[in-house]
Amino acid sequence: NFWLSEGTGSAGDVIGDNLEQNARWEEPLLRAFDEVTQELGIRGILFCHHYLQTIKTHRNVYQLMQKFPRLILMDDITWPEEDMLHPFLGYLPPQDRTLLFERNPVALNFLLDTEYIGEGILPSAYPRWFQHNVQESQRSGVQIAMGRVFFWDDGRTDVNFNRLNAHMFTRFCREPGLDAHQALTDAAHEMFGPAIDPRLIEILWQTESIVKQVIGINGVDSFNHSRFPSPQYIDALYTPRDNCMKAVDDLFSTPGTKLYPPLTDSLNNYKQWRWQNKTVSRSAETELAEKRQAAEWIESVLPDVEKHAAALAPKHRDLFVNGYKILLVLAYGMEIFVETAALHYQWAHAKTIDDGRARTTFRALSSRMREVAATMPANPFGYQQQMIEFADFLDTKIPRISQAKP
Repeated sequence: NFWLSEGTGSAGDVIGDNLEQNARWEEPLLRAFDEVTQELGIRGILFCHHYLQTIKTHRNVYQLMQKFPRLILMDDITWPEEDMLHPFLGYLPPQDRTLLFERNPVALNFLLDTEYIGEGILPSAYPRWFQHNVQESQRSGVQIAMGRVFFWDDGRTDVNFNRLNAHMFTRFCREPGLDAHQALTDAAHEMFGPAIDPRLIEILWQTESIVKQVIGINGVDSFNHSRFPSPQYIDALYTPRDNCMKAVDDLFSTPGTKLYPPLTDSLNNYKQWRWQNKTVSRSAETELAEKRQAAEWIESVLPDVEKHAAALAPKHRDLFVNGYKILLVLAYGMEIFVETAALHYQWAHAKTIDDGRARTTFRALSSRMREVAATMPANPFGYQQQMIEFADFLDTKIPRISQAKP
């Protein structure tokens, strides 16, 4: 999309070859935008986000914008998604990062509605993440920090965990060096009242890294806008082309395998995450251990969450208790997702497991996923149905591959 500031206006829908040719058609649009904002006596913001950008099309926007230095150039703190798994502006090669700040005032977009990491339903308070990116923005010369609220969390930023993020973000913009734990404490007091038990705040503080363990697989976030991963993401064989970046089959290559491509102008979202993190494959057991550790930690704190949240207002009690119960079931489900993806790689690619044994194991994993789904609390994401659909896929849609070695 050619966005003139997200949430405010969108000038057309640009895809495929049109995006690749953006250097040819975007300049007249920018000129018109610049002239109109001058006539109105206002500043214009161009948000150059597009999910399918390449290194070259991204650079084209920066170069075109230099012809219109009045316009503010806005981009993402991380891209293609903001998921806490990738570095600040890590999608830009050094020369393009320099180009970003060369002539235009720069704004960066922060997703305080946690589109990809909980949407305020999960216990999604991220003091370290937002402080780090505010500090990096300040060091880099960013002039405007844009915090998006009420967008992907169904307009409920003020009543879910994202309220904490909005509070902390604005504090960090004024005081980048503020102690992050203190920022979380102050935000929790503002939202839940000064009587909130310090143990709940401490659990929230520790949860930030746990969410990363639940959603991430070696730097890949297979969740779909905070929803449970599609079964297609176990392997690029099944994945729609525009989302193959979320497929995890290559992550289960022989440990130590280099998974990132060389930097070229054609590098797009499909391999951006791997390029940014210089991803190297790890053992399946390493990936499973992260999920099990996360589940064990959530199990260990859940009694304290239930105990201390009981003293809060009912709506806040339910926010805490349901959030942690949902996160726990997600951790169980993601362990099964990882087991399934690892098995699928051994069966379909490495050919180290025979067809009959693989199918028997797929059926067992399907049964386990159904059992886990049955324990999922009610939630607006539809997690239970998504887990059932995952199990259905294993039961009915895995193609027969009989070339595997016995």
